[in-house]
Amino acid sequence: MPAALPSATRATSPSRRLLGLGLGLAVSLALAACPGDDGDGDCGPGATPPDGLRVFGDGFEARYTMLQAGANNDCPDPNAPAGVISLTIAGIQDGIEPGLITLCVPRPDLFDQATPLGTGALLVDLIASTAGCTIDLTPTAPVGTAQASGLCDDGADPAGFALSVSGTVSVDRLCGGTTDTVSLQLMGDVAVAAQ
Repeated sequence: MPAALPSATRATSPSRRLLGLGLGLAVSLALAACPGDDGDGDCGPGATPPDGLRVFGDGFEARYTMLQAGANNDCPDPNAPAGVISLTIAGIQDGIEPGLITLCVPRPDLFDQATPLGTGALLVDLIASTAGCTIDLTPTAPVGTAQASGLCDDGADPAGFALSVSGTVSVDRLCGGTTDTVSLQLMGDVAVAAQ
């Protein structure tokens, strides 16, 4: 009678191999269907930079970083479907205080499409300082669009998402005691973390 093979070299029966494959497949499917993921693994900002959003023009330039989003219900849409909570996105000027940017998206469930700045993506705050000048948003509505990619669970997914903005904003600019109103570009792609 042949001696038993050591357990490390013992042949695996076909049923054990199938069981192992079945368990591996079940684990993979369970992970792919985790809450907040739509199953395609595309939640999050990907390789989008954390400081890719800038306001610039007429000799002025500033970047925004450390953007975070939270379902804070700061600008609810009364016509939104049940369970849709408005999304607030806020960040700071890179390296400078008190620079900040704040947007509010009433319908994050539609934010994977180009959304008009000023109505679908409300620009609440835009403050920046550089080279002895400070800008602050005027009441004039911005023109352009904002859009999210990698957005899951209407922005509540812990993976965050990428934000793309392309628009023109009207700002009051204060330089050395002189104030004027200018139009600047607000553009870029930036990573947004979950709050």
